[in-house]
Amino acid sequence: MARAMNNYLIHFDDGTSQNVQAASVEYIYDESVFRFLDDDGKAIGWASSHNVHSITDSKATAQQP
Repeated sequence: MARAMNNYLIHFDDGTSQNVQAASVEYIYDESVFRFLDDDGKAIGWASSHNVHSITDSKATAQQP
């Protein structure tokens, strides 16, 4: 059964933002990136933590560590 896609809004340090639809998002500490995954667990996008202020979705807020 496929998971519902979440609507994530990435807020960048420069004041811009970008919308991403993904099943989940994870933080990869060794690479300093947020990775967005589809419902099969495959990466569909990423954002460098060096430029991200926060990531919000309809359920919660994930702040940069």
